[in-house]
Amino acid sequence: MYSQSRKAKNTVSLLLTYAFLILFGIFMIYPLLWVVSAAFKSNDEIFKSLSLIPQKIVTDAFIKGWYGTGQYTFGRFFINNFILVVPVVFFTIISSTLVAYGFARFN
Repeated sequence: MYSQSRKAKNTVSLLLTYAFLILFGIFMIYPLLWVVSAAFKSNDEIFKSLSLIPQKIVTDAFIKGWYGTGQYTFGRFFINNFILVVPVVFFTIISSTLVAYGFARFN
């Protein structure tokens, strides 16, 4: 049987643990929120305003990023990524399947 003081200690310990985890989660998620917020701000607003909510939503950076500045566009980089990743994933699946079969037969 637990005494009242033991239950109270467990409750306080649990509350402190959850409070720490919530604060740590906020601490870890804040940079991600800031990056998403900054993506929709102008350069001046990024450095002048501390607010996470942009005063005016700006999407010019996304448009410039998609079309690129030179002969290569984001679409080209996207295609190059697929040319590299698809065969690697395919052969990884094949080799993993063969190794898994070997381990299954080994037992």
